Amino acid sequence: MAHDLIPSKQHLDEDEFIELGAYTIEELKEKIFSGEIEDAKTVSSLMAYAVKYGK
Repeated sequence: MAHDLIPSKQHLDEDEFIELGAYTIEELKEKIFSGEIEDAKTVSSLMAYAVKYGK
């Protein structure tokens, strides 16, 4: 989760791609349950956030 962001340039590796988007925690949970989000670190951090903040 991020607040007060300032646009800047990304310095990605040549094989690295990042897609930015704004989602609710419910939308992200649906993406997890549908298999769209599979990365274990991403899933665990999103679910920990949902539990901690009661979303």
